[in-house]
Amino acid sequence: NVFHANVLGASPLMAELVSQMISSGAAQDICRRNLEESARLNRVAKRMLKDHDVRSHAACFYMWLKLPRQWSSEEFAAAARAEGVSVVPADNSLAPREMPVPAVRISLNPSFNPDILLKGLDILNRLLGTSPRLRQTVI
Repeated sequence: NVFHANVLGASPLMAELVSQMISSGAAQDICRRNLEESARLNRVAKRMLKDHDVRSHAACFYMWLKLPRQWSSEEFAAAARAEGVSVVPADNSLAPREMPVPAVRISLNPSFNPDILLKGLDILNRLLGTSPRLRQTVI
């Protein structure tokens, strides 16, 4: 099927572009700069959240933040969202029937404005020292 082969095959233009980037060393330079930036962002985040259990690898653009007992991952993510910070509850990464994990995933993607990450981490740090709001039950 000609259509099938065209859709699944690599675009000749993209193949040529990638080939040029590899042979010129540009691809390796991009990888090196990404790894350096990832390591830098990890150091910044670990320094700002130093009093909390964070887990990451220097090559990752994300980290896992283990939450204190008073927080579930869903409650913490909702509280962070209310403050303008988006984190992903660990529950989203669980297989069916696994026990919930009290953690959230923090993205460390580079931004055009480096203060955005610092502000977000500061908000998360402040939230970690609080408790979730009590829900009002209506009977």
